[in-house]
Amino acid sequence: MMKYFNFKLIPVFFSLMLTFNLFASERFFVNIRGSKAQIESVKKRSEYRMTKNVDFCRGVKMPKPISGWRCQGRGEQAFCSQEYECHFVDKKFNRKNESLRTYRAMKTMPAITAGYSIALSAKPQAVPNQLKTKPVAAKQVLKPVATPVPVSTPNVEEDLLAEFEEVMPKEKPQEVKDDFFEESFAEEKPTSEKNEVSESSASTWNWLRFDGYFTQTSDEAGSQSALEAGWRPRWNFNPRWSLEARLGMSQRTPVAGSEEEAFSVLETGAWLGRRFGNWNLSGGFGRQSWGGEGVIGSQTPTFYSFGVAYYWSDIKLHVVEAIEFQYLSLSDEGGSSAMRLGFLINF
Repeated sequence: MMKYFNFKLIPVFFSLMLTFNLFASERFFVNIRGSKAQIESVKKRSEYRMTKNVDFCRGVKMPKPISGWRCQGRGEQAFCSQEYECHFVDKKFNRKNESLRTYRAMKTMPAITAGYSIALSAKPQAVPNQLKTKPVAAKQVLKPVATPVPVSTPNVEEDLLAEFEEVMPKEKPQEVKDDFFEESFAEEKPTSEKNEVSESSASTWNWLRFDGYFTQTSDEAGSQSALEAGWRPRWNFNPRWSLEARLGMSQRTPVAGSEEEAFSVLETGAWLGRRFGNWNLSGGFGRQSWGGEGVIGSQTPTFYSFGVAYYWSDIKLHVVEAIEFQYLSLSDEGGSSAMRLGFLINF
């Protein structure tokens, strides 16, 4: 019985080990370097490029991240690494879907103006039992180190940070090195610009957007201050162009010394916007309905406006995406104008 048991167990054991090593050999790393202010843009660019890479995965498999980004800062530079593995494609996870998704995410980030580098780790060895447990930088990006970094350390993250500490700072700053990565896309690059156009023309909707303003309104009689809030759905019909609508409410108080009473204001409007990196310029028109008594409070003036907004690269307080200034010129009897300053909120 014991002999029979050993005879059956050994082939199974070696089969499992071979399967595990073959699976592990498909794991690799992407190492990036860039300024701290723009490292998020470099991350999105590398994620988009990995959807087209065929150095490690091809055919029915494509690269898929299996860990988050691990980063270390040194001065004004940041060094990050992310682990990938070859994963089978399906209806939801495939090169077309992932390329479009990451392309949209990349276009929402500010343009990269400083030097950066994106590099793959060295390819897996042909022998399946040589398992890599830490990222190894590409020859074109990382210079050789006099003392080799030990591979046997079990903590991968500490190994990664130590390697960045020893090797990456030796590179020349502001030097963009994309040749190594660009060669990896030779088989996947489109033969024409049709694919690029189709991706850039994709549109997205943002329904859960709101705004909050502090508004200063001025007319012939004086000026008033009020707090406003509104619903701001947005349609991005192009990576740089958008159309926004607004349904807003506010309570307008009369000018000091006036016999008029406070009244509510219901506003509807639309704006066309154009993005320039983190900045967005917009212009539009709309209508207000004043729900009060007397001559002033019973008007329904129209208005035209323009605005400028600054969109942060990272959402603040989990929901605040931008700060915005708007100027409105109203067609009421007093020839009012309004200036707004507030925040845009996106859930």
